[in-house]
Amino acid sequence: MFADTTHKYYREQYFDIASGEEGSSSLPSTPTSRSHNDTDRPLIVQFCANSPEQLLTAAKLVEAHCDAVDINLGCPQDIARRGHYGSFLQDEWELIHDMINILHKNLSVPVTAKFRVFPDIDKTV
Repeated sequence: MFADTTHKYYREQYFDIASGEEGSSSLPSTPTSRSHNDTDRPLIVQFCANSPEQLLTAAKLVEAHCDAVDINLGCPQDIARRGHYGSFLQDEWELIHDMINILHKNLSVPVTAKFRVFPDIDKTV
């Protein structure tokens, strides 16, 4: 939604990216010069995705405003099935690798991923 310009009105209406989540009147210009509000940190932005390139585009928009980016690979809801994301990607190891890897290589903040536990512990780990 953030990477796609067709949703620009919705994004501008409901998300104040320019001011930051806390409504601060100014944000530092680089991720390394962020000031941290200890009561709201760490701030981790979670995405669901099935396209490494779109995920990176969206993550780059929040990179300077957060402490880490997380990929939700655990969502079991029907909307995740219809959108082909979340836990419905759990057997697509190459796609999961590509999504994590593109973020790892191109973001200045840490990248994490939430997974569902498999019935087989060896597969989970």
